[in-house]
Amino acid sequence: VILQRTETALLDVTFTPDAALDVTGAVHVLSNSSGSEDQVIQLSGRGTTPVLVVLGGAPEFAPQALNVEGESKKLTVKNEGRAPLEVYSVAVPDQFCLREDTQQITPCRSSLPPDVPGPIFTVAPGAEHPVYISAKPTQLLSIKRNLTIVSNADPSSTVVELAVEGVGGVSLSPSNIDFGRVNFGSFAEKTVT
Repeated sequence: VILQRTETALLDVTFTPDAALDVTGAVHVLSNSSGSEDQVIQLSGRGTTPVLVVLGGAPEFAPQALNVEGESKKLTVKNEGRAPLEVYSVAVPDQFCLREDTQQITPCRSSLPPDVPGPIFTVAPGAEHPVYISAKPTQLLSIKRNLTIVSNADPSSTVVELAVEGVGGVSLSPSNIDFGRVNFGSFAEKTVT
């Protein structure tokens, strides 16, 4: 930069941290004026990151009938960091459904993919975002699956273990009963198991 006598110049200094650390630095300004010394501007800053916390841990599910979707439970994602939290995917293998709300009008999904490239949702520092999960077991006894949340936090994957007990539903045999002709005032009996 060339300055005439009494002119001033603005220097733009940008801080782009690549880690959550305290960083120091300096800008040295040198000139060719007589008797001029190295002018130093001390710089400091702290890189910030998001911190993903699952409030209350994993939701608890009551025993659930096979192949029937149960009540949706809320899982709350909180950002306890100082930078925006970007969540890129939320996924769980079979046996559970993920939803954006408590409505169960759409088919059961095992992931919440973004509608467009980028994050599914962003959580501001100190804010919370709900994800709704319901159990839909297809097998008897205790079932455990890991729900995985991928984000820009460190670590980039957060795992929450979900558990439900699949219980047998009701099945009738035979499913059709024909009493045939029965006279008025009398009765007929059949056995259903």
